[in-house]
Amino acid sequence: MNSITDLTGCLYLRPGFPVPHNLRNTRQDWASRLGQGQDSQHLPTTMASLFNLCGQAHRICSHLAVEAARGLESALQVSGAIQLETAREHVRRMGLDWPRAAARSEDHSVWAAQATLSLKKCPLFKTSPVEASDWHATRLWLEASLLQMPASEWLAAWQEDPLFWLQSWSRSAGAWLPHVLAQAQSAPAMNRALSFKKALCPHADRVTLREWALTWFEQPRFGLQPHWQGASAHTGSWTRLHARPLSELTLTPWLLLGFRLAELIRLCLPDVTAKQGASCLSWGSMPLGKRQGLAWVEMARGLLMYQVRLDINGRVEMLQVLAPTEWNFHPEGVVATALAPLPPDMDAPSLAWLMAAFDPCVPFFVQTPEKETCHA
Repeated sequence: MNSITDLTGCLYLRPGFPVPHNLRNTRQDWASRLGQGQDSQHLPTTMASLFNLCGQAHRICSHLAVEAARGLESALQVSGAIQLETAREHVRRMGLDWPRAAARSEDHSVWAAQATLSLKKCPLFKTSPVEASDWHATRLWLEASLLQMPASEWLAAWQEDPLFWLQSWSRSAGAWLPHVLAQAQSAPAMNRALSFKKALCPHADRVTLREWALTWFEQPRFGLQPHWQGASAHTGSWTRLHARPLSELTLTPWLLLGFRLAELIRLCLPDVTAKQGASCLSWGSMPLGKRQGLAWVEMARGLLMYQVRLDINGRVEMLQVLAPTEWNFHPEGVVATALAPLPPDMDAPSLAWLMAAFDPCVPFFVQTPEKETCHA
């Protein structure tokens, strides 16, 4: 540990140890501490700075919660903003983290160089505002640089049979991304069926959501070890309200990588259904009582939720944040369950793909019987 991880928190992993003794999350609830007493107009800026990896999503979600607490309808253009940030984050993780997770492969340096070149050409990272034509250009970039086929055809094959298609495509296409994904499938733990924890979707039913949120608000430390319907839950691009029901699939960490790519494709396709474009990510807000509001946003790592209560002067009296990392890396959650059957001497490079599949927003340390290794 150092002064940076003291502030940001980190994950301690102990493969081979039983749940709940194999995963410890040291993240602290800085949001409630820093937000309390602030002028609510400044809260979105503070939250965006605190959670800078997903800053726009936190800015939007905190703004929606504040407006709900005021009893107002937000005029913010939410759908397009979260569409852009989520797509950008998917591209960054694929281009930066995935080749790094494949570092033990002989072709790693080639893949990493090709991924870097692809990132530089992605139209979503232009400095001027992203227009409708840029989404079309991004789809063409996807087809040429990553998929080597029409995006709509890739998505149709994925929807027909996700596992079969991901295996077939990753072994036949010639671009860097399918090569990296093929290598990922051979990594330890990537093909083990995940213990089916609850897929997080409290926002599917507003009546139930209201009841659960009010219970949450009465528990100050709920955000550090959350639960829903009496258990931990998992969240990510595979748990969207508009996605395919998970009961039809046997989830593996490797398949979760495919869900991320499939969502990137959906975000770049024309917004003609609720499953494509800016419409495929769910978001919303609601007042919960006097000067109290709730908001949620589906963002790159999963479902983000904010609750805020304001005082009579419009300052933040109480703030709570539920981020995806606290769900997926709960000591009794889906990653902890995946760690339990692994060899106790598994090191950080061997676990890199498992962590990439769930994408924590903090570094992780692996504690083995002989030593401790770190991976940021």
